[in-house]
Amino acid sequence: MKILYDEVLRRFPEMELWVDEGDEDSIYVVVGYIKWWLVSVANPTLPDEVVSRVVDFYRWCMEQPRGETASDDIATIVVVGLLEERFENDALLPIIPQLMSREELLQARDYLTTWVGADRYQAALQLTDRGM
Repeated sequence: MKILYDEVLRRFPEMELWVDEGDEDSIYVVVGYIKWWLVSVANPTLPDEVVSRVVDFYRWCMEQPRGETASDDIATIVVVGLLEERFENDALLPIIPQLMSREELLQARDYLTTWVGADRYQAALQLTDRGM
């Protein structure tokens, strides 16, 4: 998935330090590296500039044409590799309401509670109640 790999490196040049030769063929791993980088710069919260870059990247991904399988569908790759990972870390959880509206969170309830857990889903949903 060269287009997504190139877009990750274009938007997050910091990822050059994280990726290894051959990672282009492991795009879920490359997208997952973004989480570890975000954790490293959340001190204790993410800088606004970083949040803006993540939101812009996420929106770009969601605007791409859908693929035929999970290995070539950018939206699926980013939801699994980037979005689900945000729920796991308290420092990254506040970015969820900027990536998904309350309505989108409610629509994805069954999926998200299965993959991130009911408690983490509820924590993200509560952030939308506070207008974050």
